[in-house]
Amino acid sequence: MNCNVICGNEYSPETKRAMSQLNEKETPFELIEALLKYIETLEVPGAVLVFLPGWNLIYSMQKHLEMNPHF
Repeated sequence: MNCNVICGNEYSPETKRAMSQLNEKETPFELIEALLKYIETLEVPGAVLVFLPGWNLIYSMQKHLEMNPHF
């Protein structure tokens, strides 16, 4: 069962469609990277905490971000 298809009515059909296309068993590093860049454009002071399921994914995400000069 893909729990990403369970969205409340407050989400647009476009958002629901996009969520249904995400695979819960995969961690899209490119999506996380894009979200971090978007959050930065908001220019709100603070920090972002990203939860990942396991040390291997945390390390892989770190390496992915380190390959981008932006981070």
